[in-house]
Amino acid sequence: MAAAREYTITYNSQLIPATINGVTADLHSVHRVRKSSSDFEVNFEVILHSAPTAASLALACASIEASFRAPISDLSVSLSTLGGGDTGTTLSLLSSNNDAFNVEASIEKVGSEVDSARSRLYEVSITGELPWTLGSPGAGRQGLRSFEYNLEFSASRRGQVTFSGEYTMQSGGNAAQAQHDANISDLITPILSGLTGNWPTFAQPTGQTSDFDIGDGAFGFTRTYKELVASEKIGAIDDADVLDQRLTVIRETTDNESDPGSPITEAPQRLSASYEASIDQTRTKDLKGLWESTLRDWVIQNIRNATNSGGPIRLISERLVLNPVDNIVGAELEFEVFTGLRFVSLTVDITTEMNAGHIISRTWPQKATRRMPDLVPTSAYVFDGPREIKQTVVTTRTTRGPSFPIDLFTGGSIGSSVGTIQQGGKSILIVLSRSSANRRRRVGNSTIGQTVDLLDEIRTEVIELIEKVN
Repeated sequence: MAAAREYTITYNSQLIPATINGVTADLHSVHRVRKSSSDFEVNFEVILHSAPTAASLALACASIEASFRAPISDLSVSLSTLGGGDTGTTLSLLSSNNDAFNVEASIEKVGSEVDSARSRLYEVSITGELPWTLGSPGAGRQGLRSFEYNLEFSASRRGQVTFSGEYTMQSGGNAAQAQHDANISDLITPILSGLTGNWPTFAQPTGQTSDFDIGDGAFGFTRTYKELVASEKIGAIDDADVLDQRLTVIRETTDNESDPGSPITEAPQRLSASYEASIDQTRTKDLKGLWESTLRDWVIQNIRNATNSGGPIRLISERLVLNPVDNIVGAELEFEVFTGLRFVSLTVDITTEMNAGHIISRTWPQKATRRMPDLVPTSAYVFDGPREIKQTVVTTRTTRGPSFPIDLFTGGSIGSSVGTIQQGGKSILIVLSRSSANRRRRVGNSTIGQTVDLLDEIRTEVIELIEKVN
């Protein structure tokens, strides 16, 4: 029979000592308790004895084995004097009160000389983790069991900082996730504010992961932030809606082409932009509205920054990409930017028409020929007649704006009036007709105000070249 012990142990509502199915369960030998800042371990022995029958012992064994292998249960150790009256709890680790988490229990029949058909000796081990508690932890650090942050830089010296750590539940207080939620901002905000450069606020991580414990006893976290090298919207370095935006602008400049006798024309710069941004879905899911109200103007501003001057800008195309599943907005845009001179283009189209001068006098068809057996050609008398050579010259010059303060056609016209004759040797050049037209047009997208006014000035001249006959 086991000696009486002056303490009791309760786990999973099973009190020792006790009577189980008519079998006496007593504590045997001494119990051992180990506690650290992060975990604990309790070991003790239980002896079942004085069983009335072998069957009752078997039932008692099954009951105690079930009690001392259940996880996540309440554990307490109390002292009591023999005969009662004087008691005191020396260890109280109640999972239900967040005193411990990840609690596991094991029971082992160790094999002893006390084992018989009426008695059995067991060794019980209960382990678990303890809430992380500091006396004066500082802001955001109560329950913070581990923490570190890493600051790294890309080749362009853009910074990225990653915070990682773990919060635990608090005895009699928050579970682990609630403890994290209540403290994480106070932990990270001062560090972000102290970094050199412009950084987003605590609520704008570009990456975030969480590790949950089965009993919400421990909550691991990782949060990543990227330095703000460029503003995220016009007039502000930070936009609370925008997370991790990306913009690429390509500027293409082509050679100028002009007529040697006219002012130099201006080749517009062509710019293309590719944009994408993750949008905080807790703030807005109106991707189209955000693009049209804020993001597009920001992209256009950066396009202007890539030009040589602040000339007018023309939107050629816009391709908007909306991803409501991941709350991502993207766009591809093409622009033309006019800088420097106001001449845009000069084109000269020349059409030559020649009449060989044959005079044809037709008669009735006669008979088919070998070359066209299915057709009967028309018979005709053919005589040599006057030959005509005419050219139609269409000159189009395009400028920005409704007018230009100089004669666009200085040095480019063939004559000053219809009928002018220019002689050179035996050749005579006659201007048969001249006409002009102006066409104003607006190109671009008037909806967003990115348009350019162009003026096409068109001159058409019909001339004939005649050679004198002596």
